[in-house]
Amino acid sequence: MSLRSFPRAATVLRSARPGLLNPAYRLSPCAVARRRDGWRAQRRWKSDDGDKKPEVPFNLQLFESVTARVQKAKEEEIRQAQLHQRTARGRFFATLFAVIVTGSIGYWFGQATSPKPESTSSTAPLATIVPPKHNISEANMEAAWTDFRDIVGKENLSLEKSELESHSGSSWSSHPAEPGDVPFCVVKPGNTQEVSAIMKVCHERKIPVTPYSGGTSLEGHFAATRGGICIDFSRMNNILKLHKDDLDVVVQPAVGWELLNEELAKDNLFFPPDPGPGAMIGGMVGTGCSGTNAYRYGTMKDWVLSLTVVLADGTVIKTRQRPRKSSAGYDLTRMFIGSEGTLGLVTEATLKVTVKPQHTSVAVCAFPTVRHAADCVFKVVGAGVPIAAIEILDDVQMQCINDAGQTNKTWKNAPTLFFKFAGTPNSVKEQISQVQGLAKKTGSVSFEFAKSEEEKTDLWQARKEALWSVMAKGEGSDDVGVWTTDVAVPLSKLPRIIEEAKDEISKSGLLGSIVGHVGDGNFHSIILYNKKTEYEKAKHLVHDMVKRAIELEGTATGEHGVGLVKRDYLEHELGTSSVDAMRQLKRAFDPLCLLNCDKIVRASAPKPGEAKKSFLVEKVKPDHTHALLDRKASPNCATCVTPGAELRCGAYKDINYCGAEGQKKNWSIHKFVCKQFVSSLESPRADAGVPGFLWFQHSRSASDALFFEYLDHGGHDVSASSHAEIQFEDARLPHTVDLWAKEPASAPPNSDLERIYRAPNKTIERAVGIEVATKVSGPVVAVAFAGEKQADVHSNVTRPVM
Repeated sequence: MSLRSFPRAATVLRSARPGLLNPAYRLSPCAVARRRDGWRAQRRWKSDDGDKKPEVPFNLQLFESVTARVQKAKEEEIRQAQLHQRTARGRFFATLFAVIVTGSIGYWFGQATSPKPESTSSTAPLATIVPPKHNISEANMEAAWTDFRDIVGKENLSLEKSELESHSGSSWSSHPAEPGDVPFCVVKPGNTQEVSAIMKVCHERKIPVTPYSGGTSLEGHFAATRGGICIDFSRMNNILKLHKDDLDVVVQPAVGWELLNEELAKDNLFFPPDPGPGAMIGGMVGTGCSGTNAYRYGTMKDWVLSLTVVLADGTVIKTRQRPRKSSAGYDLTRMFIGSEGTLGLVTEATLKVTVKPQHTSVAVCAFPTVRHAADCVFKVVGAGVPIAAIEILDDVQMQCINDAGQTNKTWKNAPTLFFKFAGTPNSVKEQISQVQGLAKKTGSVSFEFAKSEEEKTDLWQARKEALWSVMAKGEGSDDVGVWTTDVAVPLSKLPRIIEEAKDEISKSGLLGSIVGHVGDGNFHSIILYNKKTEYEKAKHLVHDMVKRAIELEGTATGEHGVGLVKRDYLEHELGTSSVDAMRQLKRAFDPLCLLNCDKIVRASAPKPGEAKKSFLVEKVKPDHTHALLDRKASPNCATCVTPGAELRCGAYKDINYCGAEGQKKNWSIHKFVCKQFVSSLESPRADAGVPGFLWFQHSRSASDALFFEYLDHGGHDVSASSHAEIQFEDARLPHTVDLWAKEPASAPPNSDLERIYRAPNKTIERAVGIEVATKVSGPVVAVAFAGEKQADVHSNVTRPVM
């Protein structure tokens, strides 16, 4: 290996002696030997001299030094080459790793941020919804505060604790106040432009918004479940323009209906919807409310022509012009009515008004029972009497009104009907006369009508004091809560559901009254309860009331709205697909879920520990396959659908009466209930107001070998008391069962039945239909089992619910 391979070594040698590397300068071998011998001789001489050491010639010293430096330079060059090789290999792998990591991150980021394919589904199931992400951090809210101040002025912003709490709940709301359900601040705009500017800020900063007008809603409509801000419309309280000739008026959302009617009265006009005192147009539009006048004049939906609405991003739209009818495009007006501020914020409303009737009057009549009062209503409606309103207050409600002392008279503590009449003086007089005659025929115990304006006000005042008179019972105690709810059913079902609701309230031990718009099948229940010990009991009462209404082809709410309290019932009333379609509509108008989030439909899955309200709702549709095969659990089986856990079939866990195991343990229940009961429901009659019966003849020769259970008072008419029994509530029976029997017979002594049909001493192939007198006040269902199967029936099984 030459020095050319080690440039640094060559450089050292050249710097040491320029001629050293010249080939001509190299010594011959003989010269080198002579010089070596001379060096040795010198070493000997020096050793002979004692301490003197032989001196190494300079050239040799230089050669050795250069050689050592050259060797060291070689080693350094080799070490550097090896290090360079290792470094190059490490740099390669490091670069490769960096490229892979960077590429992976880039791919993930690209996938996350790239536009996803747009969903083609027409609905938005809750399971597919990404929970909304809002920014309510302190820094963001404080920055937004500055923006709001520039829009509405500092004097129209509030951070007062008391005001924040009052803008998130009330003592009469059915939704219990949650600690976090309060807004960061209250913003009070003065016009549509300011509302639009506020929403643009909220949209940019992702701040949720809760609208507020009169604050009289009951189902948790203005609870700030996501924090954010509350937009209070109290400054927007102007009647903008009245078109007398066109019979319409333009108002802002904080105009109260009572104030509006005071102003309209100056021109002999009025606005018919009349909900509770204090309600304002914005909230009335939001809930699609009604009132006592709904029977004749309809609900809020019938009296709104057009709306000005601010959408979630601040866009301002007008739903239509002012004509009384239009076929131009989608009916956006109706879509926003009843939307509870979840689709947009109403800032102006054009309302229809009408001419005041020439004359009005009021009549009040009391009845011994709710059933008698309901019969009177059917007679009046059936006779075509053009009354303006029909209201019912039960005996508990009348007692509360008397105890409150807010009216100028003392009332009978009995179910009472309140009638309102309108028209010409002669027509009103004729209407009163007709109603009085019909009331007398149906058993009224009193009838009183107003003979003056003062008497008219006094009589109707009792109806308007209903809520406050019940709330007065709980005054002075912070532990007492009030739960006001409403449901609506077809008119023919109203007496039944009111009776059942009253019975349940009575059994609960709570104070609860019934107030109903019997003219349109809508009634309210006002329940007082102890917040600490009775909340669950009150919730159960309302739950059962809603369940019963939906099973009777009714609705969970007739006029209060959905809010938070009743949103989970929509799936049972309308079906999951309908609710998913509503959620898709919400997403289209408010993709960030800023506007009154969580109301009407859920925006996210229930929180841990929060259960959705649910109940088993099945129409009575007999499943004969199940009844015949006996081994297939079915939601349509009369026994399978029982809510009680101890009586459910296999599909609903626990005891399987209709399955093989159930047949072995409870053959009589299986045989008589599953088979014969399901068969008995083939041809239900449509007669209204008549409870249904189910009974079976036993094999003994006694002619009166059947019994009846009266659920309203618990009495028995049992002719064969030794026989085991099983009792059914009427929740899943039709009013009557149209069945067949061989021969009629008189009713047993002391029974409330007009007559029964039975087939003595014969095998009954089908159950027997029974007609019931109107004085039977509750559902009646009974079953008697054949004697040879008596031992199979457990007498402690007494309340399977149909």
